[in-house]
Amino acid sequence: MILPDLHGGKAGLDDWLLVPGNDVEHGWPKLERLSLDHERFNALTAWWQGWQAKKTTRDAIERQDLHDLEITETAGSYTARSVSQNITIIFNRLSDVRGEGSAEITVTLGQTELLGETDIGLKSDSSRDKIARTLNGLASSVPWKRILERACTRVLKWHRQEEPITVLQPAKSAHVSFTVNPIVYQNHQTLLYAPGGSLKSYLALYLTLLACHGAAQHGIAALRCPVLYLDWELNAETVGGRLKALQAGHPELSQYAPYYRRCEASSI
Repeated sequence: MILPDLHGGKAGLDDWLLVPGNDVEHGWPKLERLSLDHERFNALTAWWQGWQAKKTTRDAIERQDLHDLEITETAGSYTARSVSQNITIIFNRLSDVRGEGSAEITVTLGQTELLGETDIGLKSDSSRDKIARTLNGLASSVPWKRILERACTRVLKWHRQEEPITVLQPAKSAHVSFTVNPIVYQNHQTLLYAPGGSLKSYLALYLTLLACHGAAQHGIAALRCPVLYLDWELNAETVGGRLKALQAGHPELSQYAPYYRRCEASSI
């Protein structure tokens, strides 16, 4: 409602009710009304959201319900989950250049993605504050600032941790199993090198087919397993043409094919 000015000045509700003829029954329905999304409510809305964010953060600290934040890591991608808040935050493309950690985050509340692939400074309070304000506008009942602070801190600490120094112990066996015998060891890196034009890519693709099928040919035996072909040189069409040629010559390896991903070097 908009109350009219009285005697050239602002009037409160009690002042307005003192004027003869102004009452709830007859005068109130005649007052001009503003919609809830009117710009005059912007400052009030911002104040309310800020107050609500502080309250939810304070309540969360008092309840100590942020201790359920779980961090997991898979192939350089980190996931922070809060069961009590039903929140998942995924950290991708994590970088720690000159001690300034940064990442891209995707934030999900339940099954709803609230934020996707957004840059965040893991050590920057202003960066976390900005994202917390955005998330608070979408779901104000969640202590976003506190959750982001804890998630960023723990993910960066995990990323920086190194393998501990231990006393080497005798192993049960010195034997190391093969994934592709006698070329690729299990749980170890294998590097094949040869001059350009010596069909390295064809050989790599052939080995992936053997592993996809768990096949043995030409003195090479592979355990059956899923394979991801990471291509840093060509493209899917070119590698697909080579796959077709290999399977034409080896129809017994035509039932399965490896996963594929085109890769590019970072510009940083």
